[in-house]
Amino acid sequence: MKDYQDQFYKLGTEFENEYWYKFYSKTEIKDKLRELYQASWIDYGKQLEEESIIYDELGLCGLFAMPYNMLFECFNEQCKERYGDKLFILKTIPECRYLKDGKEIIGDRFEVIEDYDLNCIEDVGKLCKHLVDLEENKSNTKISELNAKIRDLESENTKALDNQIYLSNEINRYHIRRWLFFLIGIICGIIICKNRLMN
Repeated sequence: MKDYQDQFYKLGTEFENEYWYKFYSKTEIKDKLRELYQASWIDYGKQLEEESIIYDELGLCGLFAMPYNMLFECFNEQCKERYGDKLFILKTIPECRYLKDGKEIIGDRFEVIEDYDLNCIEDVGKLCKHLVDLEENKSNTKISELNAKIRDLESENTKALDNQIYLSNEINRYHIRRWLFFLIGIICGIIICKNRLMN
């Protein structure tokens, strides 16, 4: 098990720039699917009285959280009934280990950044603002990355152009030297012939 964790579980520092989202309920939810995969109800309110950390009290499966793009797929009544009408925005904890399974992240502990009630229009507005800001930051990061690539390409093109100019100049110098040697050879030949004719 430890080898598996060492190979596939990553420290929270690997996800330090990412936010994660978790639906929850302040009251226990009875649902057949939850019973099937043994998702027990956790009183997060009680956990948050001590610090802004939520954790898997039973230490069985860990806590599941989703990335923001998956949040849009789950923002519906069915998920609300199955998982709850409240939403945490979470961050990983640097020294804890997490497994990212492609769609979700699983870990024993998460730091709560924000807590929203999805029945409250003000909270939904704050959540929307957070998501818009997040998307804007991602766009700005992408633009910065693209600008950096453009600068690198321009730099490479400038170097290539400089090399091309240098090679072109070297070729021109070679041709000029060749013609100079040719002309010097002709002049020397004329002088030698003239001297022989005079003797």
